[in-house]
Amino acid sequence: MDEALYWAYLGTDFHIDTRPPVTVRIGRPAPEFAAWMRAQSHRRAMLITAWNPYSVPLPRPENDQRQLALAAEATILGIKCLPAHGADPGGKWEEASLCLFDVSPEQRDAWMRRYEQNAVVLIDAEGEVRLFWHPDLHSHDGQ
Repeated sequence: MDEALYWAYLGTDFHIDTRPPVTVRIGRPAPEFAAWMRAQSHRRAMLITAWNPYSVPLPRPENDQRQLALAAEATILGIKCLPAHGADPGGKWEEASLCLFDVSPEQRDAWMRRYEQNAVVLIDAEGEVRLFWHPDLHSHDGQ
């Protein structure tokens, strides 16, 4: 795994469209979001994008189509979700995402493969925010 990519993930602000909106970062506790999740009876959340497969930039229309397919699939499966986006704090880039709730590990891995994503962000009910690498890639955190 490319070290620059690893550090880019760690430096990303992940904005989730709760009311009020919340921002989380990998490795930093998110107690307010955890409390919100528990109030909604969610045990865990996953942030995923369909943009830029394996970090290869695509044109905006193609990224948008991929993101719509991900959202449609979540809706068909009855998985609750909220709009979200990842952004460089310096404003250099931004990617649309979804915050999906209570996704099984099998579904998580299937979506990472189908939408060709290097990693997703996982948030548990205690507010731990961590990076989870694609199941077929070497992991920095041993998971």
